[in-house]
Amino acid sequence: MKNKITLKNITKKFDGEAVLDDFSCEIGENTAIMGPSGKGKTTLVRIIAGLSSPCSGTVEFSSKPMFSVVFQEDRLFNDFSAIENVSLIFDKKTSKKEAKARASELLSELLISPEEQNKAVKDFSGGMKRRVALARALAAEHDILILDEPYKGLDEKSRAVCAEVIKKYSEDKLVLMVTHDKTEAQLTGTNNVILI
Repeated sequence: MKNKITLKNITKKFDGEAVLDDFSCEIGENTAIMGPSGKGKTTLVRIIAGLSSPCSGTVEFSSKPMFSVVFQEDRLFNDFSAIENVSLIFDKKTSKKEAKARASELLSELLISPEEQNKAVKDFSGGMKRRVALARALAAEHDILILDEPYKGLDEKSRAVCAEVIKKYSEDKLVLMVTHDKTEAQLTGTNNVILI
């Protein structure tokens, strides 16, 4: 069963100005968080993930959460290859050989060829870096997947492929997606929408 999130009376202020004001909701299915820029979408998912604290209010989970996040920035090790960036995510119980094989499979599914996988990501285009960031998030052990504008810099074909891979690897996970685009939300299977 998917983890369930209950947000109660969340308020978050920056320099005295409320970005989120007494915000409450329950999230138990894959959900797109939508709204104009600067209205607190990223702030909300950061609070859910425990990366930021609300000024007041509580976040409760139906079971202890394990998060994986695709941030708005790719946050890659630029001097490492694509395969190294993803292999690092696997826990110590996974052998280096198996980690590499699983990372390679995931990257291939996200349209990064075996030749490209061994190149330093600093030489990649923005779209390729985004796909490596996605691969890394999907490789991590998690039960809640947070995607903050995951398709940034991707063309239509790449977006469609990435959406299918996300659905495949997060079938039994709770997916929270920050997006401005209803089509992207539907593509990813986030049929529930929270407007903030």
